[in-house]
Amino acid sequence: MDKEKIKVIRDPKTIIVGIEKNRREILKLLRFNDLTVSQIAEILGKDESTIYRHIKKLEEVELVKAVGERKRYHIPEKVYGRSSNLYIFAMDEKAPEKEMKIKKDYEKKAIDNLIVQLKKMDYALENERKLSNLLLEFFKLLRQDWEKKVENKNLDLEMYKKLYIINLILKAEKDKKVRNIIREIADSIE
Repeated sequence: MDKEKIKVIRDPKTIIVGIEKNRREILKLLRFNDLTVSQIAEILGKDESTIYRHIKKLEEVELVKAVGERKRYHIPEKVYGRSSNLYIFAMDEKAPEKEMKIKKDYEKKAIDNLIVQLKKMDYALENERKLSNLLLEFFKLLRQDWEKKVENKNLDLEMYKKLYIINLILKAEKDKKVRNIIREIADSIE
């Protein structure tokens, strides 16, 4: 399947479909292999009809597409794949309030998960609530203008990661606010 390498998604409805927990799990699986509904259901331990409904929603917003067909017990079954290797959900700050709340809740859960992972790595965290707020602000500042810079650049994932690190270094060096937040984050983590 010929995929876009990076797809910046600005449509709030597409973002809401893509960040739903079950659909995120499906998208993660499809990052590495194209799969059928039955294969996805087996891996995730979910009912095929549930997976099918999620696949259809993802297909409607063009995050996945049918890329082929396999036979299962002599019955043809569609194979699905992602339409892009990497999705960047870049909802416009002027999006409707309901969609913005869903995206902000998603970002908060992602930061909470990041904090859980830091603790699993035996980092001592001084004030989790403060750290959570600092990380939210930090990533918001890093994203400023980033989506526009990488949009339609056809970068592979490794190049994207390297450029993101360079973006971080440049922001830390040139933006006093980012530099101060980095110091506060460092002070919050032992």
